Amino acid sequence: MEANEMLLYEHKIIYSLLKKLQTKIEEMKKTKEVQGSFIDLLTDFFMTYIDVYHHGKEENIMFERLKKKNLTQKHKDSMDLLLKQHELGRKLTEKIIKTTAEYFKGRTTQIDELIKILEEFKKLYIEHAEFEDNHFFKEALEYFSSKEKEQLIQDFFKFNIRMVDEKYKNLIEII
Repeated sequence: MEANEMLLYEHKIIYSLLKKLQTKIEEMKKTKEVQGSFIDLLTDFFMTYIDVYHHGKEENIMFERLKKKNLTQKHKDSMDLLLKQHELGRKLTEKIIKTTAEYFKGRTTQIDELIKILEEFKKLYIEHAEFEDNHFFKEALEYFSSKEKEQLIQDFFKFNIRMVDEKYKNLIEII
């Protein structure tokens, strides 16, 4: 397995969520209602799986190592774009949380704004993942030697283990 394959696998999970999100958006358009439990699960997935778990590997491991390479301007620009998209995803998640809170405070007209934000989030991540899958990851790996690629995948696995350990240590403290 190469490092990009791990990230591509994570994208498949993200695509599955985005497909379910589309179904929920269509329901929300018809009913003009949203379930709080759905938004809680959705934002937890966004913040934990996408941002911390998936983007954590990209930003803290792969991108940090790429910054030390002699990247072409195209690849520098691509990495900058991806980082900006990660930040936009975080901002959209915050908007989802705030808009949902307003909805549940009785401002039911916020449902249309929430739908708009959810559609924007879905569109962003489909385009983002497709660009990484079809262009950036393959090209980025060419900057690494075989040994560096192996180290990258080992560090991804270590990151995954630390992530799970931290999550459940924190859960124990909450309990």
